[in-house]
Amino acid sequence: MNEYNIQEEVWKDVEGYEGSYSVSSFGRIKSLERTIARKDGYTRIQCERFLKPGKNPDGYLIVVLRKNNKSKSVTVHSLVANGFLKRHTECLQINHIDGVKTNNRLDNLEFVTRSENMKHASMNGLRMVKLTPTEAFEIKELYEKTDLKQKEIGIIYGVSKQNVSEICRNTIWK
Repeated sequence: MNEYNIQEEVWKDVEGYEGSYSVSSFGRIKSLERTIARKDGYTRIQCERFLKPGKNPDGYLIVVLRKNNKSKSVTVHSLVANGFLKRHTECLQINHIDGVKTNNRLDNLEFVTRSENMKHASMNGLRMVKLTPTEAFEIKELYEKTDLKQKEIGIIYGVSKQNVSEICRNTIWK
C-alpha cells in the first residue's frame, strides 16, 4: 500500500504552506509557531497548535488554512494523501479504504481512479447513487458502443445492473 510504517507519527510540511502548517501520518494538522504580520504593521507570535477539524456537507473532515490574509478550506484526507502518497497521473481521487470518511490515517488512504473509487463504494454499500445526465448518457454510450455487460457498467458507475438496464431502455433518464 505505502512505504510508511505508521507505528510512529511522521510529520511533513503542507505543500504551499511550508513553515506554517504540518500534516501527520495519523491525519492530524497543526499550525506551526511563526511570526505573523498584522494589517496594522505590527507583528505577533503565532504559537504552535493543533487544528480542530470541522465537517463539510459530505461528511469529510476539513480545516481552514490561512496564507497572505486569505483563508482556504481543505479536506484533511487530501492533505494527508498529497503529503505522503505518490500520486499516479491517472489516479484523481482519494479512497478511504475502510469507508470511514473521518479516518484520515495514512494507512487508510490510497489514490484511485474514479472508476475504482465508485466500485469500492458500491461493493461496500457506501454510495447513495445520484447520476448526472452526463453519466446517464455515458452509460448508454458504453452499452451501445462497447462489449461491456450491464453489470460491468453498473460496477464502473456504482449502480445496479437494473439501473443500467432502465437507463439503456430509456425507462429512466430519457
